[in-house]
Amino acid sequence: MPKTILITPLNWGIGHATRCIPIIVELQKAGHKIIIGSDGAALTLLTKKFPDLEFVELPSYKISYPKSGKMMAHMVRLMPGILSAIREENKLTQRIVVSQKVDVVISDNRYGVHHSSTKNIFITHQIKIKAPFGSDILAMLHLRYLHRFNEIWVPDSAGKTNISGGLSHNCTLPKNSKFIGVLSQFSTIENYQEPKEMEGVKSFVLVMMSGPEPQRSMFEGLVLAQIKNSTLPVVVVGGNLILSRNIEVNNCVHFGYVPPINLGWLITNAEVVISRAGYSSIMDLISLKRTAVLVPTPGQTEQEYLASSLSSTGMFIEMNQREFNLNEGIKSGQKLRVNHPLTEVDYSEEFRLALNNI
Repeated sequence: MPKTILITPLNWGIGHATRCIPIIVELQKAGHKIIIGSDGAALTLLTKKFPDLEFVELPSYKISYPKSGKMMAHMVRLMPGILSAIREENKLTQRIVVSQKVDVVISDNRYGVHHSSTKNIFITHQIKIKAPFGSDILAMLHLRYLHRFNEIWVPDSAGKTNISGGLSHNCTLPKNSKFIGVLSQFSTIENYQEPKEMEGVKSFVLVMMSGPEPQRSMFEGLVLAQIKNSTLPVVVVGGNLILSRNIEVNNCVHFGYVPPINLGWLITNAEVVISRAGYSSIMDLISLKRTAVLVPTPGQTEQEYLASSLSSTGMFIEMNQREFNLNEGIKSGQKLRVNHPLTEVDYSEEFRLALNNI
């Protein structure tokens, strides 16, 4: 029977929104009514992708990164505002569920989006939050929030061949957890299209930006400053939905935002890919069987952990932003080879069962 489903990705960059795309597509195919709730860039992206759906704006967590890279102290200062946003989004969720007769809530890292009368599903790849200190206390507090949901969906595989490592393995998992495999925006696209700006470009390096400000712009500026000395043509995807036009800087192609149908072409055809170490970006790369040089956001302990952990597979290599050198990154990326079981793990059946059981 068709249901009304509220899907609410967190606006922390656009990764939470992009990984919800395959879920939205499959639930639409099944005949369910979809309502999307978010804010900022995440809401803008999904509005463009699904213009015919209903949308509601939720309170912003107002997440930012410090210029200094000292993320823990910065997050402590942000926490009162985040907790206030969680309370406000819970109040709004109560009203939405009643007015829209919502049956199921799927929340991607929005802790206040749940209701006593609905089935509540929470998506996260990070059961155990990485922190320089107090990890056990944070894990306990996190589990208290997760217990408010009926199911926890982990976009990863349950076995030894996995992406998240210690974030969701070798730690205490809620009993209602389900591993549902890689979630990638590219799984819904059959054929990619070459951007018109790339006509005649045979070999190039792709550099992808992502994440909240100001670190996104800082990394972008760092790359643009080094492009004139690059050994290969460079394509920069800024991950900035506000910059709709494409510009040329130092003879490189600089996209503000690239639709997935074109981004998939860029990733599959690039000689070398340099990317942030965001979890959704890594899932996209693995789904396309691409290696990459990972540059974690400074102070973002989760990204730093993922870049370090996945470097040991030989499929990725880590490069510190503070010491970033574009030509060194290109040399390192040219040595990488895809030869890892991560690209062969098939969790399509688990994904299908999770959706069918909502």
